[in-house]
Amino acid sequence: MSAALRAAALACALAGCIHADYQCTTNGDCDVGAAGRCELDHRCTQFDPSCATQRRYDDHAGAVSSACFDDHVAPANLCAAGQPPASPDDACLTAVCDALPTCCTTGWSEACVQQAQLRCPAVTCDTRIALTASKPGRTELWDLRWDGTAWTARLDAHQSVLAWLAPAPATLEPRLGGFAPGAFELDGARYPTAPGHSYLEATSVDFDRDGRATAVFGYTDGSGPHLEVNKLDGTPPRAIVSAGVSRLSWGDVDHDAFPDGVAEAGASTRYHLLSSIPGADHLREIDDRVSTTVTGQSTGTPPAVRSFDWIDFDGDHQLDVAVYGYSVDLHLGKGDAIGTTALIRIDCDPPGNANLASCDAPAQSAQAFAGAALAGTPNALIVATFPTRALYRVEVRGTPAQAILYPYAFPAEACGAACPPIVAVVTRDLDGDHALDVIAIDADLHVYTALASDSADLAKLKLHSALAVPTPTPGFVTVRSSVTGAPRASP
Repeated sequence: MSAALRAAALACALAGCIHADYQCTTNGDCDVGAAGRCELDHRCTQFDPSCATQRRYDDHAGAVSSACFDDHVAPANLCAAGQPPASPDDACLTAVCDALPTCCTTGWSEACVQQAQLRCPAVTCDTRIALTASKPGRTELWDLRWDGTAWTARLDAHQSVLAWLAPAPATLEPRLGGFAPGAFELDGARYPTAPGHSYLEATSVDFDRDGRATAVFGYTDGSGPHLEVNKLDGTPPRAIVSAGVSRLSWGDVDHDAFPDGVAEAGASTRYHLLSSIPGADHLREIDDRVSTTVTGQSTGTPPAVRSFDWIDFDGDHQLDVAVYGYSVDLHLGKGDAIGTTALIRIDCDPPGNANLASCDAPAQSAQAFAGAALAGTPNALIVATFPTRALYRVEVRGTPAQAILYPYAFPAEACGAACPPIVAVVTRDLDGDHALDVIAIDADLHVYTALASDSADLAKLKLHSALAVPTPTPGFVTVRSSVTGAPRASP
């Protein structure tokens, strides 16, 4: 116990009180037990595995003395992922967390945002997409926004990896950031980056469940790949060894109430499920031993893995993960954790999971699929082929599971058969009707949308031209998206 805490406790005893209300400013003020930590409310907690957050307040913490630390919040902005777990204090949050309990037990992820858009009549969001578009010798960063009326596009001046991070605690606006020489810049603030590190990802997640705004970066250096956990309050960052650091996406792998991830291993066919585990010092670490690969290969230079997405695909109230790349893999969160066995593995052109052994070999080896999960009734996957230009809604039925395809029709365009392929897909409610819409982006950064209200007839799915991003150098091989939103007035 620190000298200050002992003095506070002695003063309390002399005054005849039951609990002192000792307030801290740094972790060093909290010599109260294992891994003492100063919380945002300036009270001390210590490690206690019997609490969901594995933290308990000290017995000199005023009204919260000896209580389990609770990081649940009522998010000011239900349209933005990366926030702490929600407190189900109203009908909206109760409905979301009944459907997907991880939203109230682990963290507010993009899957939670989508459930809020589906289930909460008062939730209507704008849509903001940060694009990192790359090809050999060039990267362009674009900030795309849909305000409910019109799309806009702005070229961003950062060097690499443009990403949306969650709002600061108790605030509304998401924050847009990107890497510049020597720093990650976020809404005018600079967070120094280490020399010799090659930064690949920037994401927002309450990794330690401490309620603090946290950015997790993926990087490589001379010693290998790492995650870097940054508290956006000036606390020095810490590095965690992790085999998977590219295309980092957060969800729930092992149902232990701490956010888990999935990531690619260094521009290869391998990807890792990243389980958050307690380290010897009670700080969170990563167990990356569960890994698998997308199958096949591809001609040209497309990435082996394009993206990951999370969805409760089978309706059991647990998150499942979809993988898009040389194949499309869907892993279910059955039992204690998501495993490496895929419910379905989709390949070939047109995409499917039946008779893959007899699939045309050149068509199979050419694929580098893009896509996204589409929550709804029923749940589906959106799958885009490569290098041909085709987009499908894929539903899964039967035993064994069978992929059923519904193609989208593109608008008539001058490029005809030479139109570039779709290389990124996002699903969000654009028009405020509480059904998810499809946003598809091609290699020339042309944006297409398909509204759910226009898609009731699965035999007549249509895409509409929404925005031609004014890139001076079309033909990107990779387009990575980071999506968020903020509340807007209902239509």
